[in-house]
Amino acid sequence: METFYYIFVSAFGNGNNLLKTTRFVHKMTHFPSVFAFFAYFSRMLNSRFIAIGAFFLGLVLFTSVNKSVALKLAKGRTFIVTVHIGPIRNTDGQIQLQIYKDQASYKKETPWKFFLLSKKLIKDGIITYKVTGLEPGTYGFALLDDENKDTKMNYGFFLPKEGYGFSDFLHTSYTSRPKFNDFKFELNSHKTVSMEIRYM
Repeated sequence: METFYYIFVSAFGNGNNLLKTTRFVHKMTHFPSVFAFFAYFSRMLNSRFIAIGAFFLGLVLFTSVNKSVALKLAKGRTFIVTVHIGPIRNTDGQIQLQIYKDQASYKKETPWKFFLLSKKLIKDGIITYKVTGLEPGTYGFALLDDENKDTKMNYGFFLPKEGYGFSDFLHTSYTSRPKFNDFKFELNSHKTVSMEIRYM
């Protein structure tokens, strides 16, 4: 609290200095009412205002330091994202898991990383896969159930013939794609995400 006092006073002025000033005004002008007003204001400045100012200043400093410490702790660390994929309707082809970091790359369908997962990993209709070595940041996972292994979505009558899914987001629209913001997440610790596959 003593530290906050000196910081606050340096910004707004010392109440004792203000008191000395009002005494000078009283001596020169002989207006007791002015002196009384400033003396009262001085006492207020040395109590309530400093307490309130110190509280808010402390809150700002705490938030700033807390964020800085979190970033320093996370810097240099990598995390694991455990992905649960399913239900998968058959054992044909492979699962293409794509990782995006922003809307621009997602729109262009140029993933930051992608993995081709064998369907031999299926257990009770689900594949569980661990993505390792991810640094803190923003990510979004998308997948394609690439049943014919041509690494692209196939369409019939303008609708997808193969399944697709996104990290912790079930897209239900027939006429539009989801936005990156719909399925993105912040990674600052180990995380588990679910990717429910939708088939048309």
